[in-house]
Amino acid sequence: MAVSLSTVIAFSAVAVAAADGAVYPVRYRAEVTSLNGMWAFEMDGKKGTIQVPGNWETQGWKTPQYGCVVDDKTGIYRRKFQWNPLWKGRRVILRFDGVLFSYEAKVNGKVVGGSGRAFNMSQFDITDVLIEGENEVEVAVRSRTKDDSWLFDTNDCWGICGIFRDVEIFSVPSKAWIADVAFTTKGRSWDARVDVGGPRKSAAKVMTELRGAGEIELWTPQTPKLYDLVVTLELDGEVIQKIVEHVGFRDIETRRDGLYVNGVKIFIKGMNWNEIDPMEGRALSFETFYRNMALMKSIGVNTIRTAHYPFSPRFYEIADSMGFWVIDEVPLASRGRDILKRKEMRDEVIARTAATIRRDRNHPCVLLWSIGNETWMTQNSVEALKCAKSIDPTRPLVVPMIGAQMMEWLPEQEKHFDFGRYVDIYSGHYLSLEQMKKAEGLVDKPIMETEFAHCLKGFGAFEPSLKLMREHPDKWIGGCVWCWRDQALLTDGTTFAGFDVRKKTPWSDGERKGAKEDQGMWLPDGRLYDSWGAAATDGIVYPDLSPKPAFFRVKKEYVEEGRAK
Repeated sequence: MAVSLSTVIAFSAVAVAAADGAVYPVRYRAEVTSLNGMWAFEMDGKKGTIQVPGNWETQGWKTPQYGCVVDDKTGIYRRKFQWNPLWKGRRVILRFDGVLFSYEAKVNGKVVGGSGRAFNMSQFDITDVLIEGENEVEVAVRSRTKDDSWLFDTNDCWGICGIFRDVEIFSVPSKAWIADVAFTTKGRSWDARVDVGGPRKSAAKVMTELRGAGEIELWTPQTPKLYDLVVTLELDGEVIQKIVEHVGFRDIETRRDGLYVNGVKIFIKGMNWNEIDPMEGRALSFETFYRNMALMKSIGVNTIRTAHYPFSPRFYEIADSMGFWVIDEVPLASRGRDILKRKEMRDEVIARTAATIRRDRNHPCVLLWSIGNETWMTQNSVEALKCAKSIDPTRPLVVPMIGAQMMEWLPEQEKHFDFGRYVDIYSGHYLSLEQMKKAEGLVDKPIMETEFAHCLKGFGAFEPSLKLMREHPDKWIGGCVWCWRDQALLTDGTTFAGFDVRKKTPWSDGERKGAKEDQGMWLPDGRLYDSWGAAATDGIVYPDLSPKPAFFRVKKEYVEEGRAK
């Protein structure tokens, strides 16, 4: 069914909840129908095709823009798929792992759901709208949301749009199904809580098994040992569903003098990373993730902060197997700090927090939950902290603050909100040495810098800040460098996906410079890594992953001087 652009501009970005409740995501390749690939596409009256996952801008459909000034456009995606006979008598679920910035989905012309949380997974029940034959899914993607909540998903990077993560269909039994799985460990002991949904859920029987669990080994970055958690659901003596999760054993604890994992104090040698690639945009492949992470591993990085939103599910699978700690960030970024103050945003803030934690909590790599980035401390912030603690009380919480804000806030915090009750680790960004020393006297919990040593600002704070942290191990647990890789997009040097890169384009801090030599890194063959002037040249490696001097300084401190602790 065709949809005119004029009718979808005002669609609601609120997700439509499945009537029968939550469904635990099925991701086995044999049980999933992938809708990735080429889709029919329409924007601004023009028709063609587009790759999913992918971005509009890297495929020639929209001028790339930077920051939080993004033109309000709508693109219509269409794709046909065949009915699977195995779906008969079962609930069929359509899943979107990520869409920038909001969308509404239809199947066979009927609305099945939508969302305005770009980096959170959404699932919709499409059982009742399917036909036994050829079906069509249509997705109207908008570069903004109806309200201002899309600003939570913007940051100091390219504001590129589109269906940028996997789109898949799977099915579960209709009489009872696995609704949620939560796996927790304490040392070498384990517990699995399984929620069951469906009209006959009370009659269903759940069994859990840990495969390969003879002599249990603990999960650490040096020994990332994984086991298979098998959850089986039976009804009337018949196995109707089975889920297998890769899990690990580790115990996380914050004490006054530090952060302990498996009873051993750890030191975070971290790196901030923005999920973007010069050619793939935000649709990073497994190979691209692995190549970046292997290079980080080679210079002693033991922790990755997902700045400033949860990454693709495949990232966590790689981090689990390679042995990285992950600081997993709830998408409440700083460009949305003003709307965080609004009372009407409470439900949106809680929904983003819950979606992030429920999706990722069974990954052993996740070390901390980071509640937003450089936002104001508001009652909504506290609601997010409460939500996080209620869903996962096993991991510490951190709220990254601008350094000056942290120093002003800490002495006054209890006068405004019950902030200290929920935050386990205090964090400031780009603190001076004087501020770091002062902070030590203001708190009775561990401190870290979730951002320090900004590569675009000379990187001069790296060694002194790290030295002070190491000299005061009863206060500091380490920090994360800003940042890993220049956030550039590759052009042919004349046009960017069909648009003239030499023209001025507005963005959040005014206008970019029109001079070609100010726009990024030129290659010998005339192509350009466009970094929006100097704005996105803040990595310790260039866009092609070749190292900058800061790369070797990090390696020296993280590997040669800072042996694993």
